[in-house]
Amino acid sequence: MSKASKYEIKVSPKGDTWEAKILRRVSVRRTQVSKKKAGFESQEAAQAWADTNLEDFINKQQERNLRKTEKRSQAEIAAQAKEEAQQKADDEYRERLAAQDLEDDADE
Repeated sequence: MSKASKYEIKVSPKGDTWEAKILRRVSVRRTQVSKKKAGFESQEAAQAWADTNLEDFINKQQERNLRKTEKRSQAEIAAQAKEEAQQKADDEYRERLAAQDLEDDADE
């Protein structure tokens, strides 16, 4: 299995100008354009734009992933706390029922 980059840059001529695209590999067979810009005077200008924007794009994606991970962790902690509270309430209810049954048996 090869380790290909998830993102790549494609610079191509479009008429008498250049176009730069940032491509994201969705699957082995499919890619998607994440960002593009046309109208560059030279190939070097298009490449420079793509390089800087790719770096910014990847940094933003990493920050977004961290925020989502943190949010998911907080949700998991909250769900676990809720589950523990429900379990504690169920245990207390069972104890009260058992105590009540013992009282009823003692009264008979």
